[in-house]
Amino acid sequence: MTALTSSPPPAGGRPSRILRLATLAAAMAALSVTGAPNPRTIDGLTAAGAPEGAAGLVLHVAPILLALAAWPAMQALARGRSPLVRSTVYALTGVVIGFFTAVCLDLFVGVEPAMERLTGPLGEAGDIDIVAWALSGYSLFSGALMLAIAAIGTPAARAVSLEEADPECTEVRRRDRATFAFSAVGLLGQGVFVGAFAVANQLDVEAAGVRLGVTGAVAAGALAFAWGSWSLWRRFDEMQRRATVEAYAWSGFAAWFGCMIWAVLESLSLAPALTAYGAVVGLVVLQNIAATIVSAQTTMAPARRLVVGA
Repeated sequence: MTALTSSPPPAGGRPSRILRLATLAAAMAALSVTGAPNPRTIDGLTAAGAPEGAAGLVLHVAPILLALAAWPAMQALARGRSPLVRSTVYALTGVVIGFFTAVCLDLFVGVEPAMERLTGPLGEAGDIDIVAWALSGYSLFSGALMLAIAAIGTPAARAVSLEEADPECTEVRRRDRATFAFSAVGLLGQGVFVGAFAVANQLDVEAAGVRLGVTGAVAAGALAFAWGSWSLWRRFDEMQRRATVEAYAWSGFAAWFGCMIWAVLESLSLAPALTAYGAVVGLVVLQNIAATIVSAQTTMAPARRLVVGA
């Protein structure tokens, strides 16, 4: 046991709850800083009589307050439920917070201008591009959490845990740190290659050097994802490997069924042609959903549910 884990706080104790809320507030505040008030929401508030400056401040603070209020409500609704119901409650809570945040703020407004300084002009994002950017952001954020747990250990695992768990369930040992590190590599790689795919799809520049660089980013991210996933597979026990195979089986079946329906709609001119880019983004989304659902039905500790392939 390391020095960081020698004196764990009592399970479900007040310090643990305060740490989680403080972590959530810091994460939401960092997210808020990246955004700018949604112009349509600003117009609505100013039309209702709110000063423009005050309206902007409210839109930056409101998502943080909602998240802090939703967190204990989410835990109360999930307490004592089955793993699948708890995961559903967590997911729906995240959707509500995400939707409210999008109404208040245009997040990452500086990302596209910074990206265009490297790549040149980017076309307008379509529906699949929006999904790809959201998936990339989710993967990079999750990878950062895994990296924090790998670097800091038990305190980080308890800070990001969704539930009040027994201290032993969130204790991160030396071997666990390597597992979280491999997971971080896989998730960060997934975020890079999906984001680079979105850039490649929106790229208007014909310069060979730019396209070669974007292609290299796709390849590097995909290799990191594959290496992280394979490294985790080699460390998994029988139960974890069974969950991984089940998740890939379900995502493969869902992808086959979805592509078949899409092909029928496409033949009837009711859907646009499905590109390889759209198919890859859809498959990655399905794999993440299937992995989350399957891992929620296993007995793995809550702090390890974001492990790639688990």
